[in-house]
Amino acid sequence: MHSQQSNQIFAIIKLCFYNINMKKFKFPLQSLLEYREKLELEQKNKLIKAAAEYQHIVKNQQDSLDFVNKERAEIFSKGEPDMDALRNLDRMQSNSAVYVRSLQEEADQKKAAMEEEREKYNKAHQEKLVIEKLRAQEYSKYKKSRELQENNDMDEISKHFTPDKFD
Repeated sequence: MHSQQSNQIFAIIKLCFYNINMKKFKFPLQSLLEYREKLELEQKNKLIKAAAEYQHIVKNQQDSLDFVNKERAEIFSKGEPDMDALRNLDRMQSNSAVYVRSLQEEADQKKAAMEEEREKYNKAHQEKLVIEKLRAQEYSKYKKSRELQENNDMDEISKHFTPDKFD
């Protein structure tokens, strides 16, 4: 009887020791994943900067058009405008059109740069996702292996704790 209790205690100690010493999940490509996350973040920041630069140019164009429209509305809201007011409005419209056209080439360049950064970001994001999927698969395998080992350990312990051994 004393031997049976010793075997039972040994089995419990063995299980506890195993669970304490069981290897933690370690993804072999963790440093690559971290590198890809860093690249993705850098590309995201570059995309944000390129988009802001493009939006700034577009806003300047729109502000110029809005200013002319506001002046036109103000001039015509006072009744019949005089010839000087109409000449001034015509000059403003002409200057605004020249300014908007001058910004258009820069806006096109900024838009192209933004699209290029978007493509680079999408590529960096996809490359990171590939490694994240691998990590998820590896973790799933690890978890299944751990559960299987725990079940085997429990089966081993249950062999030592059958009802007839308690008598």
